[in-house]
Amino acid sequence: MFFAAILGVTLAPALMVLLIRGRIHEEENHPVSRFLIAIYKPFVFVALRNPKTTIAIGVAAIVATLPLLPRLGSEFMPRLDEGDVLYMPTTFNGVSIEEAKRALQQQDRILRSFPEVASVFGKAGRAETATDPAPLSMVETTIRLLPEAAWPAVVEEERWWSGAPGFLRPALAALWPDKRPRTTDELIAAMNEELQLPGWTNSLTMPIMTRIDMLTTGVRTPIGVKVLGHSLEEIERVGTGLEQVLARVPGTRSAFYERSLGAYYVDIVPDRDALARYGLTIDDIHDVVEMAIGGEPISTTVEGRARFTINVRYPRDLRDDPERLREVLVPVRAGGGGMGMQGSLFPLLTNRRALAMGGMGGGAPASGGSARPGAAAAPLGLGAPGRLHGPTLGVPRMLDVGSFGSLPAPEATELQGVSDPGLVHVPLGQLAEVKVTSGPPMIRNENGMLAGVVFVDIDPAQTDVGTYVARAKEAVRHAQQQGALEMPKGTFLEWTGQYEQMERMAERMQWILPLTLLLVVVLLYLHFRNAIETAIVLLSVPFAMVGSIWLLWLLDYRLSTAVYVGMIALVGLAAETGIVMIVYLDRAFERRKAAGRIRDLNDIIHAHMEGTVLRVRPKLMTVATTAIGLVPLLWSDGAGADVMKRIAAPMVGGLITSVFLTLEIIPVVYTYWRLWELKREQ
Repeated sequence: MFFAAILGVTLAPALMVLLIRGRIHEEENHPVSRFLIAIYKPFVFVALRNPKTTIAIGVAAIVATLPLLPRLGSEFMPRLDEGDVLYMPTTFNGVSIEEAKRALQQQDRILRSFPEVASVFGKAGRAETATDPAPLSMVETTIRLLPEAAWPAVVEEERWWSGAPGFLRPALAALWPDKRPRTTDELIAAMNEELQLPGWTNSLTMPIMTRIDMLTTGVRTPIGVKVLGHSLEEIERVGTGLEQVLARVPGTRSAFYERSLGAYYVDIVPDRDALARYGLTIDDIHDVVEMAIGGEPISTTVEGRARFTINVRYPRDLRDDPERLREVLVPVRAGGGGMGMQGSLFPLLTNRRALAMGGMGGGAPASGGSARPGAAAAPLGLGAPGRLHGPTLGVPRMLDVGSFGSLPAPEATELQGVSDPGLVHVPLGQLAEVKVTSGPPMIRNENGMLAGVVFVDIDPAQTDVGTYVARAKEAVRHAQQQGALEMPKGTFLEWTGQYEQMERMAERMQWILPLTLLLVVVLLYLHFRNAIETAIVLLSVPFAMVGSIWLLWLLDYRLSTAVYVGMIALVGLAAETGIVMIVYLDRAFERRKAAGRIRDLNDIIHAHMEGTVLRVRPKLMTVATTAIGLVPLLWSDGAGADVMKRIAAPMVGGLITSVFLTLEIIPVVYTYWRLWELKREQ
């Protein structure tokens, strides 16, 4: 608009001189003007002769609009239709890999059964990156949809011809179909209904919007409630209670508290007294656990452009339950002597790479030569190479482990026929407590306090973010009063998600809107040099808002950042149409006054009839050119159309009502202001 203003005062006059040729009609003789004057003149004459009735109609229009404001609802930004859908269900902590896999496959089958879906790709678990801290309990499924033109017509609608005879229905259906494709909201609602699986809480959103919400607010649903406190147990209790309260609020599609507890861990707690009896240290236990259970990287294989780390550890069936873990063998020097780095772990910790690499090929022992029959070694690389007689966790009698030898039946724990005959092996269960415990899967921290989050997904067809949060806060307050939800001391709630962004936007609008109006007032006063004329022009703003709010209500648009942007632009457009009217009225009045033809109310009315009726065409052109550029946006579709529609809607609706104000009410107010000035002068 800045460059348009520059071109309007530089290029436009030059083009007018070059392009405007031929006979130029007088305004009252122009064919278009004559048509518009014939329609407009009776209305403005009646308005000028009945000023109180005209102003009462305008005030009634404003008053009738006020009840619509709370019914519009509010949101941060309209949901953009990205063409795809992101399905992020959540279940309880501790779900197994197999159960998560089974549920993921079932969900994918259900989603793929919809005819609007092109492909489905689900992911359970997390990648090996710190940017994706997703547990097994959270699934991410990307649903690619077909182009909307390819969606089948599956929704039946009642038409005016629905009761027609059967032989007429095919012909009428061809002209006015009684079936249409589903909208995106209807498709999401149908998916949510089909995906009601036991133990899973659904969340269906847009992919890009969800990622932005997660980056800005930390939640993946439109609304989230953070429970902040000092104890995980108290936060867990408040969060689960809040989940039940919010699930009953109208408009809730799903409410799920991400449990702060409930994950399962295998804790290995060293027994210091037992370690002292065997002369071991905690580091010795850590080294055995790290290599035998966690795995020890020994080399890297290169396959084309990919590199893969080679790890050596116990096979899965020897470490898949706590009882097997208790039987992991720890090498100890016979007689209880301290091992340290000089004991039997010395070759383990310093030469385990060589030992394992030697065993990978299945060839000769790493110590050189061939192991004689009956020679023993630590199991699975936990000692010198060779063969071992001792506890072997119930494995088969001859389990092949390459050059480390075989693991015979567990008859003895002493070593036989090796270079270090004083080496024995003690089960891990005798040196440490191996137990399964429950704890937090992830610890959230917000502003130095422990936090838990309740994720709330709402149905946009039933409610909006602002209205839902108001109802939810009232439900929480009522539950606290009834004792159904107890908030321990030091624990409080923080509403987040799009609601948090909406609150920030509202805080900014508290100074942006007044500043915009102030700038408009200053510019108008600099132009007119008259406070009353400035105030008359500003009357266009509330009348423009009347049409803006009514059109938003008819289109079922909610107040959002995009709508506020459109309203701010509407203030300038409304002032523009008012300025055009005042300029023509001023010229007509001053011309008659200079000629001495302004003596009473009738003279003022005739002057203003000239300024309004004879200049109706340029005024309507000012409004029409703006509307012509904005109306097509209301029928647009595709990426970004949802935002553009909400920017254009208040401007189009406001221009419609501002025309009535400009052509009817401003002339009335201006006329009786001039009459008041005339009486004061006389």
